[in-house]
Amino acid sequence: MSKFDHFDSQKQKSKQKGPHPIWRGIGCLMIIIIPIMAYAAADLFLQAAPGMGLFPQAADIYQNIDLKYFVLPFSLGEAIFTVFFAILGFLIFSFLYTFVYRVAGPPKYGPTDAPPPKPVKKKRR
Repeated sequence: MSKFDHFDSQKQKSKQKGPHPIWRGIGCLMIIIIPIMAYAAADLFLQAAPGMGLFPQAADIYQNIDLKYFVLPFSLGEAIFTVFFAILGFLIFSFLYTFVYRVAGPPKYGPTDAPPPKPVKKKRR
C-alpha cells in the first residue's frame, strides 16, 4: 500500500448514475404545459356547463374575482376548475410514468440479490 492510495481511490470512484437528462426536460415541459391545458379545459368546461344544466343557481362562479384594490381577469370557476384539471393532469401523467417505469425500468432484483423466499406450505395430516 503506497502513500497515495487513499487519493487514487477517490479519482477512480465513478459518479452514481442519476436519471437521464431528458427526464428533467420532460418534467419542465409538464410543469409549463399542464397548467395551460388545465386552464383551457376549465374554460371549455365552463362554456359548456350552462348547456348541460350544470350550476344553474351559481352565478358567482362566472363572475370575475373582485379583490379590494383590483379585479382578477378570471372567474372563480376558472380558478377552481383550473386547479382541479391540473391535479387531474399531473395524476394521469404520474400513473402513466409509473406504468412505463414498471414495464421498461430496471429489474426488481439485481445480480447480487438473493432470490425471493418461496412460500412455505403448511403440511396437512
